[in-house]
Amino acid sequence: MHLTFYELSAFFFIYGFLGWCTEVCFQALSRGKLINRGFLNGPICPIYGVSVVVIICLLEPLAAHGVILFLGSVILCSFLEWLTGFILEKLFHQRWWDYSKEPFNIGGYICLRFSIMWGLACVFVVYIAHPTVAFLLSLVPHTLGLVILCILGAAFLADCAATIGTMIGLNKRLLHIEKTASRLREFSDDVTEVLYEGSIRAKDNAEKAKSELEEQSDEFREKLSEGKEALQIRAKKKKQLAEEHRAELERKLTYGQQRLLKAFPGAGSTRHSEAMELLKQHIDRHKKQKGGKK
Repeated sequence: MHLTFYELSAFFFIYGFLGWCTEVCFQALSRGKLINRGFLNGPICPIYGVSVVVIICLLEPLAAHGVILFLGSVILCSFLEWLTGFILEKLFHQRWWDYSKEPFNIGGYICLRFSIMWGLACVFVVYIAHPTVAFLLSLVPHTLGLVILCILGAAFLADCAATIGTMIGLNKRLLHIEKTASRLREFSDDVTEVLYEGSIRAKDNAEKAKSELEEQSDEFREKLSEGKEALQIRAKKKKQLAEEHRAELERKLTYGQQRLLKAFPGAGSTRHSEAMELLKQHIDRHKKQKGGKK
């Protein structure tokens, strides 16, 4: 089927928007929450737009063969979803959906259940939805359609740039949190070592003090005082680092970072997994505290 660039662009935005609507409704029904599920800030899921356009171009001629259309849709859409997840993870070092717990999954990027849903959805689009969408598009004056597409294209590119900036900022933030946590662990190890050495030293001094109590009592008290002072200094440093770490976690995320973490609660970082978990735990605690105040 020969389609013009104008038609391809229009179908991309139309089905990207319809896919976004589907995701929002699915999340509302399954989780009982209103969530902007899209990777971008705007009401569009590019993977839906791309997938349906590919299906229309390559598989619509096979509409007379329902089974072949369904199987082809499953394969093509699954490949596109796998490719999208793989590229996003390699570019931003984060995985925004994970089907690892689903049976018959491949790398956590795709799974049989959702692949079948993709196939059924595409069959519905080809047989029912697309003829209606194509007819409605033919009613729009070409000049008006071009103006609308230019506006949507500019907004889409700006949204992509903003989302990429948000992702880069989130990665930098995770790296900073991880470094702070690492420093905290180092000081914790130092304090542990001091406590151990102090305990052994105190035990040895106590045993010696039994036989030389009067002669070494002053020296023993002095060493004990020095050890106590050293512990207090290290404990103070540990507390200071803990407060810095807590303050770092409590620093507000940007709107885009909050939206992405809310839209993809199962998201994980391949480079800073521990920092990502700390951040998500802090966000959960903040939500519970906020909910308790209401």
